[in-house]
Amino acid sequence: DFLPTLCDIAGIDIDNTEFEGEIITDVWKGNSRSRNNPLFWRPGASNGNASMLDGNWKMHYLSTLSSDTSPSPLRGATPP
Repeated sequence: DFLPTLCDIAGIDIDNTEFEGEIITDVWKGNSRSRNNPLFWRPGASNGNASMLDGNWKMHYLSTLSSDTSPSPLRGATPP
């Protein structure tokens, strides 16, 4: 969601709590910084799959259990 960044560049004040995106104007201007929150994105259209990047960890093709019919070691597992 680039809306918070575009509004920041344009000088438009917004309530950033209403948007999922974060302001990354500094990164677009060439600065580097670490992320505080995981980054989520969908590599395809509306196929239900998503990916997540958190620090050195990357997960691909997450899905909700209601739409995922593939076998999973976590599905139906008894919590400790």
